[in-house]
Parts: sequence; structure tokens; C-alpha cells
Amino acid sequence: MVSRLKKTLLWGCCALAGAAGAQQANPLIGEWRGVMRSADNYNIAFDVTYYPNNTFVQSLAVPPSRESGTGSGIIYSRGQYRMTSDHTVEWNVQETKMCPGGDMSFCSTMPSGGVQTISFRMEGADKVVNTDNGTVAYRVR
Repeated sequence: MVSRLKKTLLWGCCALAGAAGAQQANPLIGEWRGVMRSADNYNIAFDVTYYPNNTFVQSLAVPPSRESGTGSGIIYSRGQYRMTSDHTVEWNVQETKMCPGGDMSFCSTMPSGGVQTISFRMEGADKVVNTDNGTVAYRVR
């Protein structure tokens, strides 16, 4: 479940982006939060922070399995991003780890996810919509 969930989460959450023309300040910079729906109908809370040096950090809250009640934790990812057009962002996920129960002392490395390109639209300065799957994120800082 974790690898399928991770793939769904990364694809859905990666769309937290904003338009950045060559002459404009990058509207991505800051922290974004939202909740997305996984392919198997789990609500997944996420947080993505974009830094001015074109790096990002993402955390995804993995809920427990409905069948066993176990398996919850946090998936942390980090890497680099770049705008490829006014309405697409490319993520290069360089590190991903799963931390059961959110405990950083027991994390295990996961496949990184590689390069992903996501389409989006901005709705004002503080809301972004993934146009591939409808996931919405809001700027929190």
C-alpha cells in the first residue's frame, strides 16, 4: 500500500505551484498546505515549503490502513524544483523517507520518485489548484 500511496501522493501533491514569469518574483516561495484524496479514497494531509534557492521539502501524513488499523506515519521528501512554463512546475525528488508514527528516529529510505512535471493554476496569491487531479493547496506563510 505504501508504494502505491506514495506514487499517488507525490503526483497529487506536486501540483502546489504558482506562475512565475521571467520578470516576476516567484510566487511559489513559502509554505503550502492541503488535503488530497488518494486513489483508494484516503484523505492525505500535506505540507510543502518552497525555498528561494529552488529547493523544496514536502511532508505527507499517511493514515492507518482501514483493514489493520496500522501503518500510519509521515513521508518526507526533498529535492529541487523549477518552473517549466507559467502553468507547470517540475520537481526533482532527491530523497524520500517513511517515518512510522512520524518518529524521525525510525525512518526508512524509499525510492525518490525522480522527476515529475505537474500542471496547475493560481487562484489569487494564496490558492493553487492542481489541474491534473483537482487538489487544492493554500499558502500558510
